[in-house]
Amino acid sequence: MTLHIPPGLLSVQVGRFLFTTKNLFVMKIIQSFWSAGKDVYADGFGWKHPELHFMSWALSCLSLREHYDDVTLYTDSAGYDVLINKLRLPYTRVEVCFDNLKCLPRYWGYTKILAYARQSEPFVYIDSDIYLPRPLPKRLERAALVAQNREYGTAYYKSMTNDMLSRPGLRIPLELYDGVAAESVASYNMGLFGGRDTAFIRRFCDTVFRFMDDNDLHNPLGKNYTANCNLVMEQIFFAVMADNEHRKVEGIVPRTMRDNGYTREEFCNLSRYEKSRYFHLLGGHKRNASVCAMLPKTLLRLYPEYYRRVVEMFPWRNTAVCAEAGSFIPVPPTPSGVSEYDAFLSRVAGEYRALPLRDVWDEELLSAQSLTFLARTMRERQAAVLQRRKHLHVTALPALGGDKEAALIQRLGGRPGSVAADVAVFPQVGGNGLREVLLGDMACNIISLLDRPLTLRELTANVLPCFGKGLGLTMRQKRECVMREAARLVFEGVLTVAG
Repeated sequence: MTLHIPPGLLSVQVGRFLFTTKNLFVMKIIQSFWSAGKDVYADGFGWKHPELHFMSWALSCLSLREHYDDVTLYTDSAGYDVLINKLRLPYTRVEVCFDNLKCLPRYWGYTKILAYARQSEPFVYIDSDIYLPRPLPKRLERAALVAQNREYGTAYYKSMTNDMLSRPGLRIPLELYDGVAAESVASYNMGLFGGRDTAFIRRFCDTVFRFMDDNDLHNPLGKNYTANCNLVMEQIFFAVMADNEHRKVEGIVPRTMRDNGYTREEFCNLSRYEKSRYFHLLGGHKRNASVCAMLPKTLLRLYPEYYRRVVEMFPWRNTAVCAEAGSFIPVPPTPSGVSEYDAFLSRVAGEYRALPLRDVWDEELLSAQSLTFLARTMRERQAAVLQRRKHLHVTALPALGGDKEAALIQRLGGRPGSVAADVAVFPQVGGNGLREVLLGDMACNIISLLDRPLTLRELTANVLPCFGKGLGLTMRQKRECVMREAARLVFEGVLTVAG
């Protein structure tokens, strides 16, 4: 099944933007999703939760459609149902071609290569955990071969190739054997991949297909079906072929990187969305707490309607906004055993049930928009006007000591042994409708001083006298402490930026 909207006729409303074809770039972009027979509402496909998986799909597709007129999705029926029927992502063409594949679920890389092989014109493939705030550089659109960047292998990749080489019945293409067996394995990160030399790319794909067939890797009873081949047959095979034929591969990241050297700050810091060209939330970053917190907020800030669609796909997870149409019904979490605190949450939840759902959504959007504060320059931050979030409640934690207090602090995200003076509670769209944030002394001082909106500069001047004289901090260090804590409170949603 194919859905095709002819170039030149498309006009799609996406978030704040109306996309029309005449002002977009003409490079063909492709993506692929194969469910592999999994329950897409239960499996996170590497993410901490399936909700994040589809938020990533939405942000990736929508960022591409900001710049490109031709964005094609290759998928199966399950993918079509979620990405097109449910989320209504604005792909210009969708091909349902991965149903009933003769492929084991563990070989997720195989369907990417199937997508490459279908191309007869220049293209760029982009993984669903990649976001493009800006179009690709022109040098990539002109290049014969494109990848994210060159890699040099560490023990991580070497362990994969050693496993393959140690299997007596596993046949590696003769022309690639020396490259695969090298001490430092050549590789390209192919989260982004493609180019104009589709003939070379097709030969690479055919090499992978023969490797799969020669080793019976589609057979669940085959002796090699447990081989960890995804990255090897894609990224390493391609690198060895390109090196053997002296092919130049252009990278959006213009330097060689360690296979385990992708830092959160460089590739995943979504607070800098408008100031960066390229994000790739690869590997273990998909389970990083701050990354997983920033992704929903970024999607909400840029494309609130698509954020809402994802939230409503998981009503059992987002009960406060999904339990009854048009209503906000927060429910306190499982009792902590600290009766005083549990009673406080019940009272606050009852109060929040009177809030119009639209007000909750509006405040959630303002909180997400406030995250641009984190990427501002020092001068810009100082001039930003900070305010308490609406409907904010703060309560002191009972000083119980012992296991109950420790368990409560841990449930609220505190580290074992940490001490918190207070907890901030406010309504939120996701989950059970209540957000709880631990507060230390400085956070409490900041919140209490914001009885009216203040610039960060004004707030800092008011907080400085709260520092004890025996701390031994310089004035600069004190100012930095206030700025860090204010930034944390904005990130957590306790404070918002006015205007």
